Amino acid sequence: MKKGFTLIELLAVIVILAVLGLLLTPLVTRQINTSKEELYTSQMENIKEGAKNWSADNIDKLPEIENKCISVKLSTLKNQGYVDKKVVNPDTKEEFDENFGVKITFSNGNYKYEVLDNVTSSSECTIYE
Repeated sequence: MKKGFTLIELLAVIVILAVLGLLLTPLVTRQINTSKEELYTSQMENIKEGAKNWSADNIDKLPEIENKCISVKLSTLKNQGYVDKKVVNPDTKEEFDENFGVKITFSNGNYKYEVLDNVTSSSECTIYE
């Protein structure tokens, strides 16, 4: 009686593992991408929430005229403790640019918060750094 596996048995195991790998790789990749997207969305909401808290503490700096706006840089929110010091983009694994920020617009009696990639390009808004 021989001990061990035959070549056919070993090849069968390798084929089964290869098929499993081919089936599972797209599922795992999709789950990782979905998690990154959810983390990005969550970070944007945290930055907006930080801007709302900044607004509550700096109400005198907010616009009071319809359709006027201000922009608050992410660096300001970080330095004043409204968001974490290290906010990382899950796609690039690098910190968000210092020009990243939030545009706060007064419209219909309410404030609207919009996260922007570059607050310096917004000439119609006063920028708080």
